[in-house]
Amino acid sequence: MNKILVLIKGMGVWAVLLLCSAIIALSAASPSIAISQKMAYEGNLYDSSGNPLTGSYNMRFSIVRVSGGSSAVIWGPETHTGVSVSRGWFSVMLGEEIAIEPSSFNDSSLYLRIEVANPPTSSNYELMTPSTAIVSVGSAFKAIEAQTAITVADGSITAAKLAAGAVTKEAILTSNSPADNQYLRWNSGNLEWASVSGGGSTAEADNVTIGTNVYGSLEVKDLGISSTKISTSAVTAEKLASGAVTLESIAASNSPTSGQYLKWSGSQLQWATVSGGTGSVEPDEITITTNVNGSIEVKDAGISGNKISSAAITEPKIASGAVTAGAIASGAVTTPKIAGDIDITTSGS
Repeated sequence: MNKILVLIKGMGVWAVLLLCSAIIALSAASPSIAISQKMAYEGNLYDSSGNPLTGSYNMRFSIVRVSGGSSAVIWGPETHTGVSVSRGWFSVMLGEEIAIEPSSFNDSSLYLRIEVANPPTSSNYELMTPSTAIVSVGSAFKAIEAQTAITVADGSITAAKLAAGAVTKEAILTSNSPADNQYLRWNSGNLEWASVSGGGSTAEADNVTIGTNVYGSLEVKDLGISSTKISTSAVTAEKLASGAVTLESIAASNSPTSGQYLKWSGSQLQWATVSGGTGSVEPDEITITTNVNGSIEVKDAGISGNKISSAAITEPKIASGAVTAGAIASGAVTTPKIAGDIDITTSGS
């Protein structure tokens, strides 16, 4: 085993301590490799005459960074009580109480600080001087080389490099921890776990456009589809089944009464009564009148010149004796009203 030999002095005794090179190996190991965060430590304790000591001693260990005449503790102090020393030799496991992080060895000016209690089982610790410099051994340089070799370049891990199931929940960098039934979403620069509104068993019908039928299924409610729900020109003639347009489906501004007709008012559909027509039409008594039988007929002399279109009176239209002088207003039949193929003869006075 490669060891570093350290000679320290304090509290009236000399001690020769053997520092295991595992310290350096711990600092050089890649963070991606699972390693123990403990370190075995061995040493020998002698009195001032060089005689090995035997007994039980309280000891305290720290790793310090020394810079510019000042020091800072970066690991420890870790106390080991009742350390058994036999003929000078003792062994402890550093990191039993405080884990030793690899980052503790990111500095080159590191020292192991050792304190031994005086009296041996008290809490009155005295510093052993000088502190022991932590330096590399040959095997540690190979560990550093290996650490560099396994560094993965940015962007080198492609989809093909990932084994099935390699990306676990813990491997996903998110801004929060997931709760049950949450989904992963991208939100303004971060991945986060979030609840999704609607969908699955959490969807609620609005009970305006969609409701629940007697079987417990969702369905479109009666009259639930308003004009805002239908896109422009979506309903074509082919979409309408025979009889699909019922009274209730017509968006009129009022409800109809018997005998009314649907009309466009200029701004909306409305049901309205039509003026005129059978049962409500009155003759004007100028061109039309009511005869003795209660029927309407053209009045004598009711057809004036402006009622007859040009060239409307052709020979086939005129029955023999149909047009009497009394039925034609004075001056009504002008030359433009008479077709050119009519032979007009006069008789009488």
